[in-house]
Amino acid sequence: MYKKFIVLVIVLLAFLGGGILLWPRLMSFDYNLQPVVTFAGVSVSPSDFLVPGTRIIAAEFADTRNFMPGRHDVALRLSNGSRSQRTTGVLYVIEPVDYIELEIAQSPRNFVPLDFIKNAEIIQNINVDLQFLQEPSLQPPIGESDVHIVLNGATVRSAINVVDTTPPTATVVNRIVPKGDVLIASDFLENVYDASPIILLDFVTPPDNLPIGQHVLPVIVKDYWGNYAIFEPTITILDNDIPPTIVGAQNIESMRGNAIMFRQGVSAYDAFGREIRFNVDSSTVNTNENGIYTATYWVEDAWGLRAQVEIEVRIIGVDPEVVRGRADTVLAGILRDDMTQVQQARAIFNWISNNVGFLSAIGYESVYEGAFQGLQHRRGNCFVFYALSEVMLTQAGIPNMRIDRIPGEPSAHRWNLINPDGLGWHHFDTTPSRVQIDRFMFTSTQAEIFTERVRREFNMRNYYTYDPTLYPQIVR
Repeated sequence: MYKKFIVLVIVLLAFLGGGILLWPRLMSFDYNLQPVVTFAGVSVSPSDFLVPGTRIIAAEFADTRNFMPGRHDVALRLSNGSRSQRTTGVLYVIEPVDYIELEIAQSPRNFVPLDFIKNAEIIQNINVDLQFLQEPSLQPPIGESDVHIVLNGATVRSAINVVDTTPPTATVVNRIVPKGDVLIASDFLENVYDASPIILLDFVTPPDNLPIGQHVLPVIVKDYWGNYAIFEPTITILDNDIPPTIVGAQNIESMRGNAIMFRQGVSAYDAFGREIRFNVDSSTVNTNENGIYTATYWVEDAWGLRAQVEIEVRIIGVDPEVVRGRADTVLAGILRDDMTQVQQARAIFNWISNNVGFLSAIGYESVYEGAFQGLQHRRGNCFVFYALSEVMLTQAGIPNMRIDRIPGEPSAHRWNLINPDGLGWHHFDTTPSRVQIDRFMFTSTQAEIFTERVRREFNMRNYYTYDPTLYPQIVR
């Protein structure tokens, strides 16, 4: 019995002694863990789960699994000297998207690194140091541009793929055009826009020989990437019963034996202002014999409507080249290259007014004979002033034409119309007047005022009365 007791005591002591020896291993210790975020395929260390400063001698994984993208509980074994403890860390494995597709019309756009993480939602509330290796462009070009994202020294690639799938835009322009007008697709659209180059803007179906009336005329616009839009403007084709007009056909003076340029300065237009080709019949003109002849201009438009103008062709003995040469000599002394046409016209007006005197008994029916009289003898009637003005203005390149008082009211009078610098047609009269008025570039309203002053002060009626239907529109 005693021996059994002794054995029991020895066993009890041995058990207690072993427990005392194991006690340090069973004691727990303090530690702090943090979640770990890493890219798929990038390894992590067990110590990454420990908050920096934690006094743990060693940490190791309890298993060696390859973690797929997502959130994972990771078994860890921590040890501190002879003590060890198992715990669980949280691992977030993220992966980049292959690319972000961006419509070119959406650019520019500010990106953040999380935009390029496929499963970014799992780390929305985690403090993670994701950065771009280089900031993406706010306006990347069409195509794929690399984007590199850095996390804890590891770099992964993603991309921005800019595409253009947006069709062009435009504003429709409905048009009213005369029959036979040349139609251009771009005339039916305004504000055409696309982020990529436009490679096609044309009618869906060629609008050949459209009849009178209203039509829908589809227009297609296509960009470089094949995006297209079809617009449907309306076109109204007008009929016409107004005949064409011939502009600039004036009486001609030419020296005997010289060729005559009948088409110079003459144009023809249909009722809608489109220039059309005209014809000249000069078969009765004999340039080798002095005399007065008739030439005929005629034109026919797309509607078969016809217009005709007859002019007087005077073959004379004064050489126009000689007259033009003498006019050029005067012009060389009064004009400069830096002058506008208005300034040149004023210089011509002033020279004639200061150098040619009025003498009613001297006048001619031919422009070059009248201009020669003014240059050679420096005197003449209103025709001489008109003729010299015409030659000098023409030599200076200033658009001009003759205008006549309505015959017999009270007597014939001629002056000039000019259109310098495209400012519109104005009256230009170098003939001296007893009424103190500025006769350089006056308007049709001023002509009416001057006419009334002449009537009131000198009892002369209709001084600047003319038939406005014979001339282009004069500035009012």
